[in-house]
Amino acid sequence: FVIGLFVLPNLMANSLSKIWLRMPGLDKPVHFLAFVAGFLVVYFALLRSPWPRDERNKIGLAAGFTLAVAVADEAQQALLRIGRTAESGDLVADTAGILVGVVVVRSRQLGMKWAVPLILLLLVPVAGVTAKTHQDLKHYNLGMLYEREKDYQKAREEYQLALDSGFESAQLYNAIAWLDIEFLGADPKLVEPYAARAFALDP
Repeated sequence: FVIGLFVLPNLMANSLSKIWLRMPGLDKPVHFLAFVAGFLVVYFALLRSPWPRDERNKIGLAAGFTLAVAVADEAQQALLRIGRTAESGDLVADTAGILVGVVVVRSRQLGMKWAVPLILLLLVPVAGVTAKTHQDLKHYNLGMLYEREKDYQKAREEYQLALDSGFESAQLYNAIAWLDIEFLGADPKLVEPYAARAFALDP
């Protein structure tokens, strides 16, 4: 589980980026399902272990371990330049997945009357971060796709729509500055504020 989570997405960053660019927000349900599965893998592995003896402690240890993995995964994305981006929405989806795993293994004690509503309730934040990510990134991602296809004018238009929607990032400002200077022949004086904003957000 840990090797798969840390190594495979990093190795496949370029391939996966094409999917995430076309379907912004899809990574959040993937995170959610990965951590439901991850929690269950760790929990059932602990069931075969003599320690800890108490089932609640096994659940707590499995939840704590998988949450630590989630935090470590986002930390490596923030600290290392590996083609992936750390996002708080990922942690929301990861945590919801872990909690759903807890509900699943405690469903006999809780009863379906409580287990099903709890699972549905935990899906709400996952749906929320998925929708927000899609709304934030749809124009920015489309701009990157146009830029890859060397349609720089359409890329610039989508980047501007991203800015107009309220989305901000150093990468977005830098992309606009780069396109304007390198490919669209803009006046450097008009481009400088974009470059300066990019530098201010991420020196």
